[in-house]
Amino acid sequence: MPMPTQFTSTSARIIASIFVFAIIIGFVFTTRQGGSFFKADENVATVDSTPITYREFQMMLSQMAQRYSQLFGGKELSPQQLQQFGLYGSTIKQLIEKKMLFNLTENMGVITGSQEIRDYIKDVYFKDAPNGFNVEQYRLVLRSNNLTPQKFENMVKEDLQVKKIEEILFESPVSESFASEVTQFKSKVVNVDSVRVEKNKLQDFVKVSSKEIEDYLKDEKNIGVLKVMYDGKKNVYHKPEEVKAYHILYRDTSPASLKKLQELRKTLSATNFKSVANKETQDPSGKGKEGSLGWFSKGRMVPEFEKVAFELKKGEISQPVKTDFGYHIIYVEDKKAAQVTPFEAAKKELAEESIRKKKSKELDELMNQVAQNFEKSLKQGNAKKLASEYNLDLTEKFEVNAFDSKLSRYELNNEQTQQLFSATDGDIISFKTPSYIWLVKVNSKGTRKDLDALAKNQESQLSSKISRQYRSTLISKLTKNSNIDCIPDFNSVDVCKN
Repeated sequence: MPMPTQFTSTSARIIASIFVFAIIIGFVFTTRQGGSFFKADENVATVDSTPITYREFQMMLSQMAQRYSQLFGGKELSPQQLQQFGLYGSTIKQLIEKKMLFNLTENMGVITGSQEIRDYIKDVYFKDAPNGFNVEQYRLVLRSNNLTPQKFENMVKEDLQVKKIEEILFESPVSESFASEVTQFKSKVVNVDSVRVEKNKLQDFVKVSSKEIEDYLKDEKNIGVLKVMYDGKKNVYHKPEEVKAYHILYRDTSPASLKKLQELRKTLSATNFKSVANKETQDPSGKGKEGSLGWFSKGRMVPEFEKVAFELKKGEISQPVKTDFGYHIIYVEDKKAAQVTPFEAAKKELAEESIRKKKSKELDELMNQVAQNFEKSLKQGNAKKLASEYNLDLTEKFEVNAFDSKLSRYELNNEQTQQLFSATDGDIISFKTPSYIWLVKVNSKGTRKDLDALAKNQESQLSSKISRQYRSTLISKLTKNSNIDCIPDFNSVDVCKN
């Protein structure tokens, strides 16, 4: 079976975002280090001279952030959370991999004709449109995203060609007999508890004295370092004015529709706005969510909407506001004033962070000590409290099989897997690297009884796994042979160090 494409279609995101009438046009990653703004068509990276624009980056980041936000009940992620979850790096990495595969299709002579592109746009992106494909509506969609038909159709071409090559290269049929053998192999399991004591998660626990901070701040060279750190944390120390708003959207901009909305406005209050929005809004992303738009700052909304939202006082409801998306009634539930923490107020905190990062010896000692404490607590069966204290992930009663070699979200290498399956009940195994100590306690070893359930869809699962391995190998080789150039903001991403 063909392997599903690994990339969320850029073109699909554009069309989808308009047809659910999302009015947010920006995202939190709008400025580079130092505070200057990106331009939509500015390159954030190139792969063998094929550019990745800020627009492409912003669109994919927005899509990934929306998926992650579901873990928080749909709450918008902060810049700190985006950084914490590694979404900036994951986004640029996926885009680079996609460009490498697209370049490969060009070198292999994979062809996608203009008629194929047009048919794909009509059949896929407009299949749920009430009146099918409409040229004027199509142009409005692109214009509202500051795109020309040619730019958008080039995005569609790229998506189609990457999909084609993934289907060609990563289709991996598996025989029934091989699938049966793997089922037997996977039935052998080890039940474990585990914790990874990661060095980067322990940095905040390294002690820094007041005297160390005082001495550090006496050196003018250190002040220069701290000012660079401060400038790189504009999103922490320079928080813009924000509003928390809800809206009711009517797509129809006819006089009759406006009159209906004006009559509705007369019935609205802060008390009933959310319940009415659930029933009345024609924004699918807001229906069932009380018309919520969450918190947003200036530059995130279309100008007409933004102007009214920021002029309203807390608790006020607007009259109908017209945008390219229709008519809106806006309710501002809360507001936050802009907050700026000056350098002088932030420098001690920054100094502490800088000193802590340099204490590699103390950090190594702390990692070893915490690992020893965890070994004792795993033996005693009371590791939860310690895991909570250090904000580390504790996995309990997890079944590992020798074929998948996966423990929670981590992969075991061959040596680690052999060690695990050679251990006896009650053993605690320590896998140590410079960046973490991984402790695994063997609770029990056995054989799964539900072989029928295990065998179900085994062929397709194996095909997918082998396909992923093929893909990983290909991407690794392409990365080594490609000239990848990223802006300094992404220097910490491994693929940008190529």
